[in-house]
Amino acid sequence: MLILFRQDILTGSTETAAKGLAVTCHGQGLGFRQVQEKAPNSETLLAAFRELESLPKLQEESVVLVCRDGRSMSAALAVAWLTLRCGQSLDSSVDAVVESAKQVGAIRCPLEAFENREAFAAALSKVHEP
Repeated sequence: MLILFRQDILTGSTETAAKGLAVTCHGQGLGFRQVQEKAPNSETLLAAFRELESLPKLQEESVVLVCRDGRSMSAALAVAWLTLRCGQSLDSSVDAVVESAKQVGAIRCPLEAFENREAFAAALSKVHEP
């Protein structure tokens, strides 16, 4: 499953590329979902989290999260999942996402889209509400 965060304003070539990516994923037997990213905030995080929760229970499958820079909203969603569904503390979830990226030479900044840790925790509480 590939979940793509997408900007609100898309050019025709970007829209075509997203459709092409969806066709490619489906052709390979992979699921594909898009989440409208109006701004990197709690509403986007909530929409993406709901997309993840709407998937059939994951066993051995993987989910790939893609955002415009590969560092913030996809990383924030990974932290949200580890915290809310896997029961890790916020700090250990952030550390897991950041450290796993370092192991492959990447940079992840899961709290970057939010003002600070407290703002991210507040966004998580909105995601966690029924």
